[in-house]
Amino acid sequence: MIELPSLYKHQETMRDDVRNALAKHRRVILCAPPGTGKTRLAKWILGSYANREKRDGESGRALFVVHRRGLVDNASGSFGEGPELPHGVIMSGRETAMKHQVQVASIDTINSWYCDGENYTGHTFDLVVFDEAHAHISKLRSFLNPHDAKRKRAGLKETYVMGLSATPQHKELNQVFKSIVKGPSPQWLIDNEYLSPFRYFQCTK
Repeated sequence: MIELPSLYKHQETMRDDVRNALAKHRRVILCAPPGTGKTRLAKWILGSYANREKRDGESGRALFVVHRRGLVDNASGSFGEGPELPHGVIMSGRETAMKHQVQVASIDTINSWYCDGENYTGHTFDLVVFDEAHAHISKLRSFLNPHDAKRKRAGLKETYVMGLSATPQHKELNQVFKSIVKGPSPQWLIDNEYLSPFRYFQCTK
């Protein structure tokens, strides 16, 4: 049994809101400012998924996918901190460990290795978490379209997709996601001492 990370009360609220939205819409974005703990929340959800028994119509696998190599390292490092979430890494130049239920991947590697037009040759995932969901949405669609088609042919259930973003502003987001779940505002986080207050300066010339 994987130990799940502790969450603050506002993170528990986001978790419950996201899970309810996923149950209704299957593909949702969590919109919350940097520093809210979106990656930690994703770690909790992925760990909770890995702890339950595989059900009919499922592959038994989950994916956390990002669009930059540095973000792969960041997520893998976060998942490796206590309590650890065992995971493999799918990225060129790294050893792949597909024995793990949870994988952290580069979207470019996924598309390069497993996607050939409408054909998808890799493992499929019951749950996909896409970090920085407002960026490179076309790459996510290039993966999801053949991935979903393979699952449908295999008689598996539609994949749950959870996007993470502080700024979910892209004209094509509605081609993947059906709903947005809002987290707390930066001012609320500052007022409740979860973020430090700040001042910013702008040049006039």
